[in-house]
Amino acid sequence: MMHDGILPYHVVDIKRPRKGEINFLPENPEGMDDCNLEASRQVLVNERMKTKPNGSLIKKEMAMTFALRRKSC
Repeated sequence: MMHDGILPYHVVDIKRPRKGEINFLPENPEGMDDCNLEASRQVLVNERMKTKPNGSLIKKEMAMTFALRRKSC
């Protein structure tokens, strides 16, 4: 619905995917399979539940499990 040439807010705020962004599924890291990545993801989840999570461990696990987390979306 357009009133007086003004688009509704929900139409304006839609982010359009860029070229190549739609079907991007990275490969698993070399030497890792889905089972290993799931175990790493679980370590990440447990670390985030801690009162004082280890930032460097979280950063490492996030980088390692990116492909698995991308597939599950």
